[in-house]
Parts: sequence; structure tokens; C-alpha cells
Amino acid sequence: MVVQTMLLLAAFLIQYQVMFPIESLFIDLASSSIVSFVFLPHGVKTILLALTGPAAIIPVFLSQLISDLVLGHTLNYSVISSFESVIALIIPLMLLNYMTNNRTLASLRLDMDYNLSLIRIVLALAVMQGLINSLIRSVIHEQSGLSLLSFRYLSGDIVGTILVLGLVILLRRHIIMGLRKLI
Repeated sequence: MVVQTMLLLAAFLIQYQVMFPIESLFIDLASSSIVSFVFLPHGVKTILLALTGPAAIIPVFLSQLISDLVLGHTLNYSVISSFESVIALIIPLMLLNYMTNNRTLASLRLDMDYNLSLIRIVLALAVMQGLINSLIRSVIHEQSGLSLLSFRYLSGDIVGTILVLGLVILLRRHIIMGLRKLI
């Protein structure tokens, strides 16, 4: 749980210190620090949830809460944002598990032969989670009057997941060896 939380916090740090400043060079919107076209933490959340199932719930909640508080949001907003983040991740996993006759909150296997299915499932999770997340986040930020806010949330979640998934695939042997050492 600690490793997952630290990994997610690192993704948030990279997002806020690297991705948002780069994106603000190309997008002249006040919302460039609210929503991104490439949101890396969502990719990390999606993959952790797919691989560890319910064990990712607490790290996702804590990392979202900590990052929101560090950014100066109120405790009330941060807690609501953290619950939304968990709900947007859990519902698609439950739906996919239901459709495959798997346990409701089961995680996926980490077999080398399972990569193609894992890629498809992670991408399906990313799209469903992105849709739910963009809907909820747009309602939260409705008063901001920003155009295309839902699209930016959706694209950021999906592109962030694809980027992180690509890195995981490239580094999968190292990741699996590291996980085996931890177990």
C-alpha cells in the first residue's frame, strides 16, 4: 500500500511540476493547472487498479487527498475529489468483472502471456473511467465556464493511461522482477 501511494504521489508530482508547465506553453487557458490533455496519475491509477484490484483503493484515495491538500484545496473539496477518484475507478472494474464472470472486485493476472488481454482491459477501463471522471469533474467545475472541459478530462485520462501503459509494457520485465523481490 505504501509503495502504491508513493508511486501515485510521484505521478502527481511529475504531472504538476513537468506536464502542466509544458502544457501551459501550448494552451492559453486559466484551466491549464486544473485539467490536462495528458494526465499521468490517471494512467498509474488505472494500471494499479487493474493489477491489484481493491488493494489500490486506499492508495488512490490517499494520493488524491494529499495532492489536493498540497495544491491548497479545502479539506471538504479534497475528500469529495478523492471519493470521486475512487468511484470513477471502481465502477468500470466492477462492470468488466461482472461481464467476465469474475469476482466483483478481483484484480487481473500479471502473466507474461496475458499482455494483450491486459492491454485491452486497461484501455477499456481507461475509457470507462475517463467518461465517469469527466462527467463528475465537469459538474464540480461547472461554474468555471471553461469550454471543452469534459473533453479535456476524458482525453487527459485516456492519453495519460496509454502513455503509462506504454512505459509499463517497455519496462515489464524489470517491473515483474521488482515485484517478485517485494513478494
